[in-house]
Amino acid sequence: MSKFTRFTLAKMFGISPSCLYYWEKTNLVKPSLVRGKRRFYTFKDAVCVKAIAQLRKQGISLQKVRRILETIKKRGLGGDTALSEAKFVVKDRNIQVCLRGIKFDPYGQLYLDFKSEERVKIKSVSQNMTAEDWFKRGCWLDDNPETMSQAEEAYLEALKLNKDFVPAMINLANIYYIQGRMFQAAMWYELALKKSPENAEVHFNYANLLEDQGHLEEALLHYQMATVLKPNFAEAHYNLALIYEKQGKPLLAYKHWKSYLKFASDEKQKEKVLFYLKQKYKLPLVDKS
Repeated sequence: MSKFTRFTLAKMFGISPSCLYYWEKTNLVKPSLVRGKRRFYTFKDAVCVKAIAQLRKQGISLQKVRRILETIKKRGLGGDTALSEAKFVVKDRNIQVCLRGIKFDPYGQLYLDFKSEERVKIKSVSQNMTAEDWFKRGCWLDDNPETMSQAEEAYLEALKLNKDFVPAMINLANIYYIQGRMFQAAMWYELALKKSPENAEVHFNYANLLEDQGHLEEALLHYQMATVLKPNFAEAHYNLALIYEKQGKPLLAYKHWKSYLKFASDEKQKEKVLFYLKQKYKLPLVDKS
């Protein structure tokens, strides 16, 4: 059986060993062959790594890759090496996956594949869609600026069917925020907070909007709440640190810089923050832990 080390595989596909190590630690891929105390990648594992590396080069986010894997497992289409069998169609950073006669997108929406030997029975478009169906459609469409208005309509349809659908509220607010429609965005963020006051993501997104509008004190409260509800929320710690620096509170800023370095996964950004802190605080070394 062919076996590969992390270093060998990383070199083969033009990625760094540390990048592959991160994929392992976050359970995106993992070496499946055990020899004593060491683990090695098999040929099938290597094909999965190659698929992920190619998708990343085409602009597909790790979040979408994870969603693809979740869909594969949810629909019983294979295990950890299923990516080695899948075929991908990428266009304008939108992706479709074809695996074992089923074609789907990262959000689980299915498509008819007339070229496949197996035909998939999918609900007719003329049938009534559920709130979840509309939400998935919105998720599929909101990545592309050209289909943003269609995504908005999909989320509104989801909310017509389920007025308490908080994820649809969040995504709808995010669309309005991106488009600069701050009043509508604020309205949906506030409604989402009423329905789900312990949702760290809503607090964070609403804080971003408030900060953009210059309401620093109110933004500060929501960033703080996001870190209380989710202590490892790296981006919230980052934004808190910036606000405290604007307010001339270096000790509080430094506390959140350290939390960011502890919880963030983006190594390049962490190195930038480390360099910044060394320059600003004249420190010889900043502990990442």
